[in-house]
Amino acid sequence: MTDGLASNSYSSKDFKPNTGSTQDYGYDDNGNMSANADKRISAIAYNYLNLQEDVSMSGSTGSMTYAYDAVGSKLQQQVFAGSTLESTTDYIGEAVFLGRAVRRRSMPGIVLPFRFMVNMQMKMGNR
Repeated sequence: MTDGLASNSYSSKDFKPNTGSTQDYGYDDNGNMSANADKRISAIAYNYLNLQEDVSMSGSTGSMTYAYDAVGSKLQQQVFAGSTLESTTDYIGEAVFLGRAVRRRSMPGIVLPFRFMVNMQMKMGNR
């Protein structure tokens, strides 16, 4: 399938065939994807739990690093543009923080804004 566009320019949400690549995907010995030329991901490093630790983009355009606890729960995600830290997202239990702001708090199967959760818990008497 092709989209009919002659340009091979890339933005982070695009999926465009990388015409300059001979191999689209790479995999490590555990079956984890280690590269994706169509998304311009040059390398993906995994920890001992086979969870992504570092994702590097082609041409030093950026990277993402992840931190996990001993059982594999995500604790932090950092996004870099080149070598500049663009954003840090912290995961503490069910709360998700972008910088110092609460992004959301989730319940199993449901993601709700934190403010709504606090109001709902107070009305239900669960403090």
